[in-house]
Amino acid sequence: MTRNEILEILHKGPCNVSFNKVSGERRDMYCTLDHALIPAAKDVGTNEAFNSKKIREINENVVVAYDLNKNDWRSFRVENLISIKEA
Repeated sequence: MTRNEILEILHKGPCNVSFNKVSGERRDMYCTLDHALIPAAKDVGTNEAFNSKKIREINENVVVAYDLNKNDWRSFRVENLISIKEA
């Protein structure tokens, strides 16, 4: 599966993703890229929402998704994906 195919599925809504971490340990993650389910970023100093994004080079080998159970961003390598299923 390509990175773009994974991203397309994640944008549709919550998914159950299984992958091997770099350490070799298997990880199951309930995550999404659906903007309606991701909280707005907050400015730590004022606690107000803002639309600023960190600018960094895109790594085509990595997918970054919002973990709905941990309420934080997590990533995995495309080559380490075991399965992805819409929840």
